Amino acid sequence: MKKTEQDIINDMISDLTSEERQVELDSSVGSVARDIVDTSSNKISERYEAVEDLRPLRSISYPTLQSANAMSQFSLNYGAVQTVEELASDGNEGYVTKIEEVTSGLTLGTKTGFQSLIQDQFSNVAGVEVVAPTDDEMSRNQFGGSVDVYIFGELPTNFSETFSSTNETKYKLDKRPVLSLSSVVGATNGTTYSQGVDYQLSRDTSVIFGFSTRAFDYIEWLASGNSPQFPQTFRVLGQYDKQVEDVQNYLDHDDRKFPASDILVKRASRIGIVINASALAFAGRNRTDLQSIVEASVIDSLTNYTMGDNVEQSDLVRLIGNIDGIDRVTIPFTDLRKSSEDSGTVHDSISIDKTSYVRIDSIDVDVT
Repeated sequence: MKKTEQDIINDMISDLTSEERQVELDSSVGSVARDIVDTSSNKISERYEAVEDLRPLRSISYPTLQSANAMSQFSLNYGAVQTVEELASDGNEGYVTKIEEVTSGLTLGTKTGFQSLIQDQFSNVAGVEVVAPTDDEMSRNQFGGSVDVYIFGELPTNFSETFSSTNETKYKLDKRPVLSLSSVVGATNGTTYSQGVDYQLSRDTSVIFGFSTRAFDYIEWLASGNSPQFPQTFRVLGQYDKQVEDVQNYLDHDDRKFPASDILVKRASRIGIVINASALAFAGRNRTDLQSIVEASVIDSLTNYTMGDNVEQSDLVRLIGNIDGIDRVTIPFTDLRKSSEDSGTVHDSISIDKTSYVRIDSIDVDVT
C-alpha cells in the first residue's frame, strides 16, 4: 500500500527527538532514506520507503527542529496532494526543498511561512495573520481550501476609472479595496458631482470578500441627486490599497500557488473606539494645555497598537496618570467603547480579534 503524505508526516513527527536531522535521498534503492542521527548515541533509525525512481540528490542537514508543529502544518496548502509520488512530481529537488522549508518555517505552506515571506518581501506590511480553513475566524469556506491572509499596513494609491452610464445606480470599481473617493466628474457634460449629495462610496465590509481585491466596492448614485444619463460617461478618482493588490499578486504567482487552495489577501479591519474621561491637574498647571497633551499621548499610544491588541482601561489610566502635571484620573471612564456601541458604554477591556486593529475615532479627556 502506498503511503500517503499524512502517513509520512506522522512518521516524521513521531521521530523528531534528536539534536540533528539528515534527509538523504538514496537512489540506489529507489527510496527516500531518512536517516535520523542521534548525537548522543549515533544510533541510526529505520529507512522510510516512499518514492520510486528517484534521481541521486544531495544530503541536507539542518539544526534541531523545534517543530513537530511545523510539520503538522505541512498539509495546510497541499491538501490536494494525496501521495508522496504526486508531491514529488515537480522533481526531487522540489520535494527536498519543500521539506527543508517547512521544517525551517519559511514555506508558504505554513502560517509562519506566510508571515515571514510576506513581511520580508513588503516593507509596508507590519503584521500578517493567517486564517486557515479550520480556524474559528474563517467565514469563507465555499471552496474548501480557503485561506485568508490579513495584512496590517497599507499603500494608498491613486486611481482613475471611466464609466459609460447605463442609467444604473451602482457601478463596481475595478481597483479594490477602495479607501476613498476624491471626485466624480462627467467626462461628457463636465459636471462635477458632489459626494453625499449626488453619489456615495459603497464599500464591502463583509467577512467574505470585504477589504480584498474581490470586494464589492461601488460608486452609488443617489436618487435625490444629479447623475449622468445614457450615453454620457463619467470619471471616478480616488485611492485604493495597492498593498493588498501587490501581496495578492505575489501569492497568485505560478511559483507560489498551491493546488486546490484559494488564498485571499485582506486588509486588517479597523475598529474605531470612543474615549471620554476626566482627570485632575495639580494646582498652577494650565488645564487647556494639559488636556491637549493627554489626548495626544493617548492617540499616539494607540497608534502603535497592531492586530489583536486589546484596549485596557487600566493601561490608559496609567498612561494618563504618568503625564507630568496630572494628579489623578477619575475611574471609571464615562466612555470606553467601540464606535458602534451606545454612548455611555464603559468596558474594562475592549477585546480585538487577531484580524483587526484599534484606532481612536473620538477622544475627550476633561482636565480640571
